[in-house]
Amino acid sequence: MAPLAWVHKRGGANWSREQRPTSAEDPAILWLIEGDHNLRKGNKGPDEWLPPYQPATSIYVK
Repeated sequence: MAPLAWVHKRGGANWSREQRPTSAEDPAILWLIEGDHNLRKGNKGPDEWLPPYQPATSIYVK
């Protein structure tokens, strides 16, 4: 699970047109974060930000 900007900077920019919409809608790598947590997360990937709720952290890093 990773923000699109994070994915783009780490190789997603080289993906084909067919891969891009698929990755943008793939629930296996994208996760919606609400309010203040989203502001703190920003474009950080799992190497820089983890959900504050431990059960969610376990799912986020799988």
